[in-house]
Amino acid sequence: MSNIHVLNQDKKKKGTRVIFHVAVPIGNNSVDTPWNQCVREFIQPTSVLAEIPANSEERAAIINGDILEDVVFVRYNGTSDTPAQKLAKIQADYIEHSGEVKADLAIELENWGKKA
Repeated sequence: MSNIHVLNQDKKKKGTRVIFHVAVPIGNNSVDTPWNQCVREFIQPTSVLAEIPANSEERAAIINGDILEDVVFVRYNGTSDTPAQKLAKIQADYIEHSGEVKADLAIELENWGKKA
């Protein structure tokens, strides 16, 4: 299973649309609700990639809330970047974006599942 799916480069070669697969943290939030349950209930995830087979491990992980998919535009450092530089930029953005997504989840879903 890939963490990064490259979709398309813009016509001016300034960047690429990608899908990042971000692993949902294992464990529970502050009210003891499992993080993947929070994601399943709050986001109700489905894959944006039609080519992932319905019975695949990747699709199952997305639907189960173990992985979040996020479509992102990665802007290159310049239009003359080599393929290796473009790949390095995409990978660096994935690492940064993954941390941001996990931090946002921790804030947004901290009390998800709390009974009043």
